[in-house]
Parts: sequence; C-alpha cells; structure tokens
Amino acid sequence: MIGKWHLGDGGIFHPNQRGFDEFCGMLSGGHTYFPGTGKNQIQRNGKPVTKFPSSYLTDFFTDEAIRWMGAKDEKPFFLYLSYNAPHTPMEATEEDLKAYSHIEDKNRRTYAAMIRALDCGVGRVLDWLKTEDKDSNTLVVFLSDNGGGHRYFPEELTLQNTDAARNESDSYKLWIMRDHTPVKTTQYLTDEFSDEAVSFIGRHKAEPFFLYLAYNAPHSPLQASEKYLARFKDIKDGKRRTYAAMVSAVDDGVGEVLAKLRELGIEENTMMVFLSDNGGPTSDNASDNRPLRGGKGSLTEGGIRVPFAAQWPGRIPKGLVYQHPVISLDILATIAALANAPLDPARPLDGVNLMPFLTGEKSGAPHDALYFRMFDIGAYAVRGGGHKLLIEAKNTGARLYDLKQHVGETKDLAGPKPEALAELEKRRIAWEAQLIAPVFRGLETRKKGQAAKP
Repeated sequence: MIGKWHLGDGGIFHPNQRGFDEFCGMLSGGHTYFPGTGKNQIQRNGKPVTKFPSSYLTDFFTDEAIRWMGAKDEKPFFLYLSYNAPHTPMEATEEDLKAYSHIEDKNRRTYAAMIRALDCGVGRVLDWLKTEDKDSNTLVVFLSDNGGGHRYFPEELTLQNTDAARNESDSYKLWIMRDHTPVKTTQYLTDEFSDEAVSFIGRHKAEPFFLYLAYNAPHSPLQASEKYLARFKDIKDGKRRTYAAMVSAVDDGVGEVLAKLRELGIEENTMMVFLSDNGGPTSDNASDNRPLRGGKGSLTEGGIRVPFAAQWPGRIPKGLVYQHPVISLDILATIAALANAPLDPARPLDGVNLMPFLTGEKSGAPHDALYFRMFDIGAYAVRGGGHKLLIEAKNTGARLYDLKQHVGETKDLAGPKPEALAELEKRRIAWEAQLIAPVFRGLETRKKGQAAKP
C-alpha cells in the first residue's frame, strides 16, 4: 500500500496490521507535497522516510509504486496506490503550474496542476505495465474517494431516505430532515434554513425557546444562487465571488431572524449568539484569514480564532468590544446560568458564564488559560495571557508566540522566553491529566482489548 492511509493512527489499524505486507506513505489524510522542505510524516513500514529522490510527493508515490512492482518479478501482486492529490494543501510544482498559466483563478490553476501530476503518475504506472508486458494480465481500477459537501440547490437533493446513501458523496444529495421525516426542499438551502428558523420563532413566540440555527454555508460545495452572485460582480476570482455570495446569503438569513424577533416584540428578551466553528479553509473556498496564520483543521490562530458576537438589548452594552479571550464552551455555561439550570458538581462545565464580565460586574479575564487538543494528530495549543504555546503535531517541538506582538505567529519565542514556555507546558500537562481519551474515536486506533471489526 502506497500513499494516503487515513484509516487509523497506528496499532491494530496500521496498514501492516490490516493485510498489507508493505506500506509507504502517511497515516493521516493530508500532507505537504514537498516533504523534503516541510513537516514530513512519510513512513515505510513504520520507519520514517528521510530521503526523497523526487521532491514532489505525487511523483515520489509514483516512483515508489514502480519500484515496488519491479521487485515482484513474476509473482501475482495487489497494489493500492492512494494518491493524496488533489487534497489540501494546494501545492504544485512550477512545471505543472506553467501548463495552466491561462487559468486566472490561482486556486483552480493549482488544482489543475495537481491533477496533471496525478495523471502523469497514473500514466507512468500504465506505461511500466506495458513495457514489462504485464498490462494484459493486470486489472487497474481508478476512482475518487469523495465529492463536496451537502448540496445547496433543491434539484440536486435527489435521495429521499438515508438508507439510499451508500457513501459520503451520496449523503450530500439527501433530502433534509424535519425531526425524523425527509423534506423535499424548494429553495436554495441557506434560504430554506432561514425560513424554517423564522417559522419556528413565530410558532414559539409565547414561550421560552432555544433555537440552534447551524448554517452549513459557506462550507463546500461552493454553490450560490444568481440572486447572491449578482451582488459581487466586481470580484473576478470565481471561487472568491461564490464564497462572498454564500456568506451574503447567511447575512440575509441572520437579518431575517433579527427582524422577526423585533416584529414579535421579543428582541429585548432574547439573547442571540453568532459564531463560526473554525477559520476559513483558504485553498478550498478562497477565504482569507490574514493576518492570522493557517486555517481550518489547525490550531494556529487562523484555525481557532473566529468571529464571536452576542446581542441582548438592554443587558449586553451596545457596541461593546470585549478584549479578553473567550471560547464557544462559554455559551453553555452562560445559558445555564441565565436559565438557573441545575449543574452536576461531579461534572463541572469547562465554560464560564460571560454575562458578569460583559456587564462589568466582574473585571479581569474569564479564563486563566484556554486549552485546545487535536487528539488524532497529537496537536495542542494553550493560550495564557498574551502568550500561546503551540504543538502542531506529534513529535514536533513546542513553539511560543506573543499574540499581542505577533498575532500572525511569525516569531517563535521558545528560545528567548523559556520560563513562559515552561509555564504553559506545565499547565497543558496538568489540564490533559484531567481528560480521558475521546469516547468516539472515529477511525483511530481502538482501545486496548477492544475487538477490531474485519
């Protein structure tokens, strides 16, 4: 097996333990395409690979496949060549990029260049089979693993029942659900969700209610109706224009919700919170996180620092810009306090009631520190005061940043400020000691003693 595994992080789920005699690639889903110059997690049968005859990863995987087939002599073989291209990050060689210099959209040009490298790789494998007179006795199968996200246009939602979805790509074509009943949509999906939210508020105006309105926009696939696209004719980048249109649809929807609250006379008694779940995946949808570094799927500021706005007329001061770090976990703690909901002392909340801090009843910061962990890749971040500790992956050193001075995380202060680094590392270790491993670990290694399914 050569290339992207993404079906378990080792142990009984390592490729060598799942039927593959040899493995060369990465256990994760994504990887830099220039492993000789960046973070490298390529391994061969559990041991790190440090030398790359081909500097571009797609070419390296092709070379490895041809080398492996050549060593099989006349023996029957099975080869699973799993290119990660065109998975993010969007990186291509200059040679491949030049072939598409006519494509103005930078992201589209890079995508095409990455596909070109993959095509060349598949061609080289087929050429080798022909040269060795093995093509007539070899079955070659080529396919992609997935498409985009949930579709936005009603005519593309063609599957009514969940059991009709055989893979992830199919799931994006499912009808939406109302409770347990599939519903056929008639509008652009963002508009559909906005209308449903407004309807819900109208039905429950006379009683306390909680509404979680989770737009999927601007998640992929990048799709917008002409109504919203027409607002951004000045944006030349097609991907950026569609992204802006999708965000504009969300803006309209939020506006409709606020207007409904005012119309019903309940705005003064309703707390509304708006936030994003992560930073923008810049290469996928042309979002722009600058001056922050990184994006979705990382613990850099571009991945975890997101818009967070709250409104409660008469309770939260109008125009307040709160400077201390907060986290989405604070929403539950705040709502629980406002609703006088009983809490289990044995299961304390990680969040903090923000209202006393927003109204000025309490001074200082709600949190001594904020903690982040990506269990599957061994990444951590600790934000304490103006400093931030960052460990981006297993077996990588800890870095220290002063976010007040360098919000873009451009200057590592681990050397000049060892005491600050040691303090945050001490906090990280103490915090993690309170945690358990995720109960649902997806495709990761199962707990010791837990049977693996074949």
